[in-house]
Amino acid sequence: LLVNAATGDTTPILAAPRTLGATAWSRDGKRLAIATRDSVPALLVWETATRRLRPQPLPGVRLAENTTLAWTTDGRLVFSVRERGWLAEVQARF
Repeated sequence: LLVNAATGDTTPILAAPRTLGATAWSRDGKRLAIATRDSVPALLVWETATRRLRPQPLPGVRLAENTTLAWTTDGRLVFSVRERGWLAEVQARF
């Protein structure tokens, strides 16, 4: 739930429980970036105007489980990724 600290109003964001990692509001307060820590990490962006949560495709890479999220002054989102084959390679080592 998103909670308005001034009013106490709540807004559901996720349809089902998920394990969350980093979150970050855009500088203009119009978007909330969310990194999940599900079995396959995902990058989601919730928009205040539409009240919709959109998954952000990451072709060819996997969101890093330990990523932080940061919005730049020009509205771009910065985060860490790993190559798609990274997990299988690491699991094989152990």
